[in-house]
Amino acid sequence: TEFPYKFIETKKEDRQDNSYNEMLLYTCGEKPDIENLKLFCAEKKVEFTDGTFHFIVFFDNKENAKFPNNPVTALFMEDEDLKHIKAVYTLNNENGYSKLDFYEKNNFESSAKSIDIN
Repeated sequence: TEFPYKFIETKKEDRQDNSYNEMLLYTCGEKPDIENLKLFCAEKKVEFTDGTFHFIVFFDNKENAKFPNNPVTALFMEDEDLKHIKAVYTLNNENGYSKLDFYEKNNFESSAKSIDIN
């Protein structure tokens, strides 16, 4: 499937249990299509066969996309980052948690709406 999201970068952090956590940064524009985003995350989920936590963070544009200053599992804390985050997909391979959180405006100004990704 062809998706409009642009991959930017991946960051992996090793865990003490010989697994790893990973964050992938993408751009999705100002108004991502949620149905399309769901399909994208479902396809990515199938690829995440190893590792523990996987996060895909969707930013409004490439200039604003960056990794958090804390471990990837703590996600983002800075208002300036949150203002540019349009959606976050989280997969926990240990317990099967798989959700897409998306925001009407952004992660700073809007509360999250969540969808299970099967």
